[in-house]
Order: sequence, then C-alpha cells, then structure tokens
Amino acid sequence: MGKQSEDDDDYVVHPAASFRESSASRVSSSTSSSPSSSSPSHSATSDYLSIVHPPSSSSSFADDIAAATGKVPDDPAAAVAAAAAAGEQQRQKISLDAETDIDDAIELPPDTIAPMPEWMYPRRMDLVPALFGRLNPLSGVLVYYTGAVLRECGGAPLVAAQWLLFVFAPSIAALAYLRLLLHRRRWTRAVARAEEKGLPQPPPQHDFLRANRPAWLDIHLGYAILLPAGAAGGDGAS
Repeated sequence: MGKQSEDDDDYVVHPAASFRESSASRVSSSTSSSPSSSSPSHSATSDYLSIVHPPSSSSSFADDIAAATGKVPDDPAAAVAAAAAAGEQQRQKISLDAETDIDDAIELPPDTIAPMPEWMYPRRMDLVPALFGRLNPLSGVLVYYTGAVLRECGGAPLVAAQWLLFVFAPSIAALAYLRLLLHRRRWTRAVARAEEKGLPQPPPQHDFLRANRPAWLDIHLGYAILLPAGAAGGDGAS
C-alpha cells in the first residue's frame, strides 16, 4: 500500500507547476512566432522609406517620376538649378511689381490715355471741359435757352453773336471760376482737418483741368440734346 501511494503521488499535477509550464509554453510560442509576424511590418516600413527617401541610384524611382510627369530630365542637377533660377526670377518680378505699384493714398497714377497714343489728345484740350464743367441746373438752362435764341435769331446773326458773347460765354466763365474756387477750398479744408485731428494727409487729387476731363460727356449731352431741344421749343421756349 505504501508503494502504491508513492506511485499515485508521482501522477499528481500541482497547480503551481502547471501554471509555470503553461506560461513558459506561451512565451516560447510567442518568441518563435514573432519573426514571422514582424516581418510584414518591417517590410512595409522599408518600402515607405524607399518611396519617400529614394536612394540616389534608384532607377525605379526615376522611372516612377518620369511616368508621373511625362518628362525625363537628362541632367537632374541641371533641372534643379533651372527650377531654382526660375523661382528666383519669379521672386524678383514680384518684388519689382510691389515697388512699382501705385499707392492711391500717396501718389496719383500717371496721366495717360492708353491704349491710344499720346499725340491724339493734347493736354491743353482739358481747358474745354474744365470751362464748361459738369451739367448742372444753371448750365443746363443756359444751354437750353441758347438753342432757343439761336433759332429765333436765325435771320439776325448779330443778335445771336451778342447772346453768345455777352450772356453765354460770361456765364460759363463765371461758373468755371466758381468751381475752381470750390475745388481749391475742398482740398485746403481736407488738409486742415487732417492736421487738426492728427491724421495722415488726405489722398492727392488731380489739378482742376485734369479733374474736369470727364466733363467731355456733359458737353456732348449739352449740344446733342439740350441745344436741339431748346431750338425745337420755338416760341414756347423763348
């Protein structure tokens, strides 16, 4: 009986021993399987690095770039140098454009009639629209009644000349002088207001002759619409 009990004790499995054996088997199995499981990750990382940072002697990478862009540079170093030169030229052009840009708060743009040549419009012709000015109730009525007077005085050119010389021309000249004074006064008041409030100088403005150049349109409207309208008015207009 004693011998049989000893044999039975040999077949008894202790819990602690079984836990150690199972842990050791799991560790050994994970160690043995780790190279096979980590090899795909390692290969993917190496492939990514080879794409992002290709070796200088990699012809496959050059082929991929050529296939993507459709151009194969004969000399990569020359292509890089050309790209750098082009970028430098672009930066110089941008800086030059920034230097030549017109700041409306500091200076006026050049007086030009482009795309027409300069000889087509002498600057002395600005005197005509500056003298007539933009249409207003006074000048509009004056042009209208001038048309009526010219029609009524068709048989008496001396009377028409007297109207133009003693009424029309002095009235237009007086209105032009009044507009000149208002033009200068607005600029003086703007400068004084800026100095009182400690603000920067107001934006520059054109001189009186150049500022009235758009009045050419008013001149055309006056003699093309108001003057014939006054002439067509007949006795009612005069």
